[in-house]
Order: sequence, then C-alpha cells, then structure tokens
Amino acid sequence: SIKLAKADKITATAINSAGSGENVQMLKNKEADLAILQALFGLNAYKGEGPYKGKAFKDFRSITMLWENKFSIGKRGSGTEGSGRTLLKLMGVDVNKDLVLEFLGYTPSAQAMMDGRIAGANIPAGPPAAAITQLYAQLGSDDVTV
Repeated sequence: SIKLAKADKITATAINSAGSGENVQMLKNKEADLAILQALFGLNAYKGEGPYKGKAFKDFRSITMLWENKFSIGKRGSGTEGSGRTLLKLMGVDVNKDLVLEFLGYTPSAQAMMDGRIAGANIPAGPPAAAITQLYAQLGSDDVTV
C-alpha cells in the first residue's frame, strides 16, 4: 500500500502489509491512497461479497494489473478440463474472461504453482494425489488450499 502526501508534489511511501485483504481495509480507513489488490479481493469488496458480504466498499479504482491470473485447467481436451470448466462456471467464474488458462497436467500444474507461474490449478484427483502432496511439502499448509 502507498500513502500519498497532500501537497503540490506527489510523494509515495511504501507501507508493509499482509496483502490484499489488509490493503482493502487500509483504503477503506483512508490509511492508504493507493494499494495493490488481487482482482478477486477488489471485486469482492466492490460487490460486498465473500469476506465483505453486506459491507460493499466502492470508493476505490483499479489502475493496472501486475500479472495475469493464470490458472491451469488441466490438459487440453481432458476430463479434468471439462469438469473444471463446469465447476468454475457453477461458481460464477467465466474461465474465458476471468482467467488466463494454462493446459497442464497435475504434476506440471503443481510445479508451476511452486514456481509462481500460475495462481491455481484444477487437480480433481483422489487422495493421495502426488501433485497435492508435493505442493504441501514445498509450500506448506498456509500457502495451499484444496
């Protein structure tokens, strides 16, 4: 997050935060004038959904994206891709508009997540799924959500 000075010149000071959730709160509390947000946090805050249910916050604007929301849907033409598209559509995600798709198998998807090249992956495998085990072993339970 950044707090801008109220003078003729614009100056910026970096503020350490816990990320998008805290950044929305700092914008709302006028503790910051500009912040980096994950698109989902901005959308949820604006619509009053998710963690902001019933508490919409619309007094902010988006100026740019830092990176695309890349998501591995599964190998092209696979059952994984088909089921992923169906489930995401049911959750209100338009995969053709809301995500930049990668078409990777389970293990390459896990590796891409560990490398920071994608934000998430569709891995509808029964336990124990080696790709999921690998993610937990590498990133830890705080950074992986199934």
